[in-house]
Amino acid sequence: MVLVLLVAMLASSCSNKGWNMADVKDIAVGAGDSLFFISKSDKYQFSVNASQVSLIRDDVALVLKENRYGYADNDGEQILPDVYKYATVFNNNMAWVVRNGDVPGVINRKGELKFSLREVDWVEIYIEDMARYYTTEKRQKRYGFANMQGEKVIPPIYYDATHFSEGLAAVKGLDNKWGYIDKVGTVIIPANFDAAKTFSGELAPVAVGDKWGLINKMGVFVLEPSFDDMRADGELFITLSNDQWGWTDVNGEWVVPAAFDKVLPFNGADIAPVMIKGKWAYVNKSGKIVIKRQFDEAYPFVKDLALVKIGDYYGFINNKGVYKINPQYTYVSADYISNAIYGLPFYSSVCSDR
Repeated sequence: MVLVLLVAMLASSCSNKGWNMADVKDIAVGAGDSLFFISKSDKYQFSVNASQVSLIRDDVALVLKENRYGYADNDGEQILPDVYKYATVFNNNMAWVVRNGDVPGVINRKGELKFSLREVDWVEIYIEDMARYYTTEKRQKRYGFANMQGEKVIPPIYYDATHFSEGLAAVKGLDNKWGYIDKVGTVIIPANFDAAKTFSGELAPVAVGDKWGLINKMGVFVLEPSFDDMRADGELFITLSNDQWGWTDVNGEWVVPAAFDKVLPFNGADIAPVMIKGKWAYVNKSGKIVIKRQFDEAYPFVKDLALVKIGDYYGFINNKGVYKINPQYTYVSADYISNAIYGLPFYSSVCSDR
């Protein structure tokens, strides 16, 4: 189920260097009713009394106990009590939290409330120092952005929006067309597109009708719309054609032919997960299968390890397909998986409780 949800999120999500953990020292796993952290060599580190736990970020882990969130340090000791109905992970000494009957607010690692964001229904972690939020008016979401001081510097006037990337955010206006704004709300690229994604490497995938191409930051097409879907993956683009996925370059030339039911990104590694007839394998950038089709789930490499699942059990392999941590765990933190796929936390937003 986690894999299905995270793959679906790739349609609108993109890696963010400010949150990406290029290496993970301690991995949150579970067996039976126990949750604990292990090292990359499968050495037990410490246990956590929780039903869910994030990765350790800023030396703090978010923990869920009996439907309430709190925080533990990098030894598993509770440092903030589990009193929050909703909460995000920490970054730069800031986390969004919501208490029962309250609105989203930002706390520091002492649990002190720094500010609240009133009259919003949902808010996301800070990405490029901007927090995407929405309000609801006549059952319609309206998106805007808040700065690091909690000021709504871009009012909620958009019907949809991506987070900021490379200084721009894609936004959808009243006419259901997408364009791009900067951090003060100035329109940089007019709303001429039927769908749009975040910028990566000075380029962004956009759709005209049901076909996708690439634009630069002047809004000029460098690749005319001709594919069924596209999303950035480093210097390549994960591309859909005739219900099959592969990778193209900036010119639309196939680097890895579209031959797969599903794919996940290389994210800087030499090989990437691909699904073939219900099982996952790994392919290199020449399109060659280098780790055979055998896994029920498979994820991108985080440095030198990739998470895989066979049956009910998770393990970790190296780039030769050799198990470095044998399949023995029934739980791996969704935060590890989210970070592996697109460099963002799983616990990344909160809802108002008013």
